[in-house]
Amino acid sequence: MGRLSGTNLAPMSQQADDFDLEGNDRGFNGRVVVLVLLAIVLVVFIFQNTASQEIKFLGFESEPPLWVSLLLAAVLGALVGQLGMWLYRRSRRRRHDPDKR
Repeated sequence: MGRLSGTNLAPMSQQADDFDLEGNDRGFNGRVVVLVLLAIVLVVFIFQNTASQEIKFLGFESEPPLWVSLLLAAVLGALVGQLGMWLYRRSRRRRHDPDKR
């Protein structure tokens, strides 16, 4: 009876999958390429830095692989940086808004 000829209609589920919750087209995304490249660089870094090293800190001694030490230092540095930014923004808000003291 009502057969559509010559049209290429995708099922509704497939049409809905092509868009995110805000209705934006989820086509090619450059962020995915950047994340994949960063993952590849990280894997190469790990395989090139597998030698162990001795670490001493406040009576604690360990011999982790170099990549673990560097990754830990980077994560701790990022956390300290975030804490510093949070404290800086908090002090600016309190300085400009006396009700929050």
